Amino acid sequence: MNLERLKEQLYIDEGRRLVVYRDIYGLLTVGVGHLVLSDDNLKLKQHITIEQLESLLDVDVEKAINTCLHLWP
Repeated sequence: MNLERLKEQLYIDEGRRLVVYRDIYGLLTVGVGHLVLSDDNLKLKQHITIEQLESLLDVDVEKAINTCLHLWP
């Protein structure tokens, strides 16, 4: 799997947001479609760095891949 290609496609599909915002469902979101969790310690309109965006994306991609591998071994 080419993770860089996957991330580039996610950038196209989701965009990149460096400020926490509410999505269409009213949920706090940031980065590349990252759902803000309480452990993230982020608040509405808070800014993040590119490095934070990339870190959140890496974790989200890893979780998604692991979920897929678990469901479809």
